[in-house]
Amino acid sequence: MRSSAPCVLTVIPEYHLLWADVPADEPLWIDDGACHGNFRQWAKISYLLWDEYGGTQVKGPGSADSPHPPTPHGTATPLPPYSRDLVRAVLSRLDPTQRHTG
Repeated sequence: MRSSAPCVLTVIPEYHLLWADVPADEPLWIDDGACHGNFRQWAKISYLLWDEYGGTQVKGPGSADSPHPPTPHGTATPLPPYSRDLVRAVLSRLDPTQRHTG
């Protein structure tokens, strides 16, 4: 196990709800192939995945509105199932020179 693995397995599922129910081997795969323990990369990937799932309504610069409108507890729309293919597509957007075939 890589040195960043324990951190990835504890921090990333708490960082964003996208990662909360993902099997443990998936964040490790993403970290090994793209993030290498770099939280900024995790933030980019999380944002792009959230956007692909339709979870963002980004406003223009300087907008006072929150990019994610609050939802009452228990009424949030469930996320689609985790998809490694979608993660591969997002990773290729970040670095089109890499092949994420794992």
